[in-house]
Amino acid sequence: MFNSLSKFFLLIFFVTILFTSHTVYAKLNAESWKSASPKDFPSVEQFYLKHGCRLLFPVVHFYSFSKEHWLPNDEIKKLYPEAAALLPNTECQSNISSEDVSTAFNIEHAQSSDSDIVLIFIGPLEGFLDRMYPQGSQNRIELEEKIARLEAYSELTKYWVTTPLTGMRPQ
Repeated sequence: MFNSLSKFFLLIFFVTILFTSHTVYAKLNAESWKSASPKDFPSVEQFYLKHGCRLLFPVVHFYSFSKEHWLPNDEIKKLYPEAAALLPNTECQSNISSEDVSTAFNIEHAQSSDSDIVLIFIGPLEGFLDRMYPQGSQNRIELEEKIARLEAYSELTKYWVTTPLTGMRPQ
């Protein structure tokens, strides 16, 4: 009896996470965002370590496929001022191959494209967003407003990166 109840509650827990996993994403214009699903947590973590930066949530990064260049924060603030509030405090090395970016985040982007792309990280499974930023909290409202400001850049390809917990080792 106890075993079946625990399985039932575990199932309810996972269904709840899956149900809430796209809450913020659904609130935004989902057509303007493409989904990016990296293979596992260690591959994303290794990408960041390889390029001298830290994996943080929630943040936004800008990358130029044509220049194979991770845009530095000062350049982003000039080109895309609405994104400034979501920029991380740390920066990655700027020269990163498009192959590295495509492989790490499991995205297919037209290699001939000369546009910049936006990668937004909300965290491993957005269901954890509800723990970090509970629904209705001031922090959550501010985060949703910051993300919505990125809609001003309709010319950019935007990827909503959901890093899986697969392979993540608790600290």
